[in-house]
Amino acid sequence: MGAVFDLAEWQRRGPDAFPPQWASAWGDDHFGPWADLQVAGEVQRLRWIEAGVLLMGDERRPQQLPTTIPSGFWLATARARRRCGRR
Repeated sequence: MGAVFDLAEWQRRGPDAFPPQWASAWGDDHFGPWADLQVAGEVQRLRWIEAGVLLMGDERRPQQLPTTIPSGFWLATARARRRCGRR
């Protein structure tokens, strides 16, 4: 996507409440805000996905589709271990 990068706009992005109340650790790096969620002794890292429009699909193929993300959300960086879901 050949968009112009606006540093001031990028720095304003992120979740409304940071760090989230559930976070056991948090930070901000060149990918954006992250937060760790601890469940049953396991730690799951989540990344903030900002609302906006992006091109979905393989960039090496001509069939990329504009996709709108209407509101930001937290997304796990890896699949949760089975232990995280057990009680």
